[in-house]
Amino acid sequence: MLAFTLRFIKNKRYLATLAGALVIIAGLTSQHAWSGNGLPQINGKALAALAKQHPVVVLFRHAERCDRSDNTCLSDSTGITVNGAQDARALGKAFQCRYTKLQSLFQ
Repeated sequence: MLAFTLRFIKNKRYLATLAGALVIIAGLTSQHAWSGNGLPQINGKALAALAKQHPVVVLFRHAERCDRSDNTCLSDSTGITVNGAQDARALGKAFQCRYTKLQSLFQ
């Protein structure tokens, strides 16, 4: 009986270790799979290179939506909040300062 108990405990440890490893792997895999929207990440150097070759349009996503916040909406409840609009404007100004060659597009 003691041998069976020891064997069962060892199997439990093995199964617990295996299950833990699978949970960690699944978590890391799902984080990687959901971390992006499928679009490539473009840094400043890549953007500058693209702008030299082609017309470039940059889309800023807002910081805060009305349906996910209790803050005041800018217009209707399907849009963005006042804070989200202010954040988007600030981001646009920072972008405009950083990429002065593209500045004429924003005026």
